[in-house]
Amino acid sequence: MRVVPYDPSWKAEYEVETQKIRNILKDIIVEIYHIGSTAVEGLAAKTIIDIMPVVTDINSVECLVRFRPYSSTSIVTLDLNSTVNLSS
Repeated sequence: MRVVPYDPSWKAEYEVETQKIRNILKDIIVEIYHIGSTAVEGLAAKTIIDIMPVVTDINSVECLVRFRPYSSTSIVTLDLNSTVNLSS
């Protein structure tokens, strides 16, 4: 993993992934934040889009989240009876 110059497309990538998360978590989502270095305009960063969803009850989603090793496309997979990969 390497640090690269700021890429304006990171904001759009965040928006796409946010919609996927909203579609999966539906009524329990409170807010979703773009965090980390890719959220700071003009800042060089690793090419991982860090997203922090806030939910009404963490216990209701804890069993759905499986963390995966860092990759260039996805860190988290949600499982709702079948695996739903949040990466594009």
